[in-house]
Amino acid sequence: MTVIRYADDIVVLARSKRAAMRLLATSRTYLENKLRLKMNTQKSKVVSVVAQKHFKFLGFAMGKNGNGVYIRVHRQSLVKAKRRLKELTSRRQGRNARQVMENVKVYIRGWIGYFYVADMKRILQSWNEWLRRRLRMYIWKQWKKPRTKV
Repeated sequence: MTVIRYADDIVVLARSKRAAMRLLATSRTYLENKLRLKMNTQKSKVVSVVAQKHFKFLGFAMGKNGNGVYIRVHRQSLVKAKRRLKELTSRRQGRNARQVMENVKVYIRGWIGYFYVADMKRILQSWNEWLRRRLRMYIWKQWKKPRTKV
């Protein structure tokens, strides 16, 4: 079992409510005795994944489908990330195109590093097309002679 020392949010998935309650108790014992961390009992709860379509946890959408449990990037997280990318590629700031591309690269690298466990292939493919168009427009905005764009 891998334990990250500074993690304070956790999701435990189990097949039954009884197993989930047992895992919650075991987790509480492990956290308090081994790691000397106190678990907040008011925030800790057991939720049925089957009863709802999906649930949001730290920017992820988790749920059950025919193949088991899925982990995706939540829709709100996608909207927030796209809004941030629009800010970074805004043509009103008059920054160097290379600096804009570097800022976009740093942001996307961090975003992918956070959401790497989710299924993102289609998201990244659509962002690739969208970002190329945004960066092309950014470069064209800085061009002095429109005839030489072609």
